[in-house]
Amino acid sequence: MIRARALFAVSALLIASILPLHAQTPTPTPDWAELNRRTIALYGQGQYDEAAAAGREALDAAERAGGREHADTSTSLNNLALIQQTRGDYLAAETLYTRALANYEKTLGPDDPTTAGTLANLAFLYDLRGDRARAEPMLKIQTTAFGPDAAAVAVTGNNLAELLRKSGRHEEAERLFRRGIAIDEALYGAERLELAYPLCSLAEIRLAAGDFQQADALYARALILREKALGAEHPLVALTLNNYSAVPNAQRDFARAETLLRRALAIREKTFGPEHLETAYTMNNVAMLRFAQGDREGAEALLARVLGTVERARGVEHPETVAIRKNLDAVRERTP
Repeated sequence: MIRARALFAVSALLIASILPLHAQTPTPTPDWAELNRRTIALYGQGQYDEAAAAGREALDAAERAGGREHADTSTSLNNLALIQQTRGDYLAAETLYTRALANYEKTLGPDDPTTAGTLANLAFLYDLRGDRARAEPMLKIQTTAFGPDAAAVAVTGNNLAELLRKSGRHEEAERLFRRGIAIDEALYGAERLELAYPLCSLAEIRLAAGDFQQADALYARALILREKALGAEHPLVALTLNNYSAVPNAQRDFARAETLLRRALAIREKTFGPEHLETAYTMNNVAMLRFAQGDREGAEALLARVLGTVERARGVEHPETVAIRKNLDAVRERTP
């Protein structure tokens, strides 16, 4: 089953960055403020290409009004970096994060939470690129820089925990995730949207440990938080449904798993279109569930569609393409 990760510990900074954390002159221009709001709205709707275009306009407006080191410029740099990261343009994201970080270190200082958040974003980007040796020390510095109850620790701690989880260090990761959740709940309450990210990661850890009951409860709570805050058809709701389905799938409750996946698929088809990679990943999962339930014909038809999408997007030799091709071969050659 293909599962995906949400960058929510990082993306929370994009939303928070519009708050007036530090007064600076000149004040934000109406043009920049409106462009920044539009950037955030488009990103939240999953319209990443449009968000990137709006983000570039916002950056240009900020630089014209306040200069290259103004707070609005730094905010736009960070936000545009996150968007480019989500689009998979890691080189552009690194350049933008580095500029934002240099600005924050100069204007706010290296120990400011906003500076720490951008450093955590850059570290998480290095992790996505597979450079964990560079990412982990950066995140460890941030988790100890602000004291045990600082809000910044919740974000950077979650990012470090995610890196540890990917490395198979589940006990260390679980302690950090639980610490971050406790800090967030104490500071902001149990209904905070950003809690969904560590809740989903904890669910994956508990699922890997065979603790299906707790994994189910954690995913269910994350799903409720995202539905309440973002709406029932948001891309992050689809992501949660897609990953949540792994719990009943592991219990061989294929009907329930498929119900979750069909809903995720409907959201992704509506949001991204039938030929998007995100749609293809969930369609692959639905196909394999159809196969597990004896529907060879239905599974084969879905996987053929998935393979075409992934080949066009990734190329015929990409590991994802190879994995989908193996699934299709398995359906054609074997019985469930």
